[in-house]
Amino acid sequence: CFHNKTCFEQIQYYTDLTQPVNNITILDSSLPSQYQPTTKIGDIVNHLMVEKWNLSIFYDKYYEQCQPKQCTYKYVQQSIVLYIITTIIAAIGGLTTKY
Repeated sequence: CFHNKTCFEQIQYYTDLTQPVNNITILDSSLPSQYQPTTKIGDIVNHLMVEKWNLSIFYDKYYEQCQPKQCTYKYVQQSIVLYIITTIIAAIGGLTTKY
């Protein structure tokens, strides 16, 4: 129904919106899409209404647009020695039995 202007106008009429919605465009079934005209709107919404994800990452474009004044990061390293000791104690504790 979202591909048919008449049907969509009927939905708008029967929903009796208090304010008219003029900026909604009917879906154009002649355009290429991964969604068929029979695809449920809920399924399209579940896919975030995305036709195709662009997997290209351009960090230079990000920094050009955002222009951060300072970039920092923090790397938290866990204590390997403490991890090894607690793992050994846990293994020994699991292997011992009380008679």
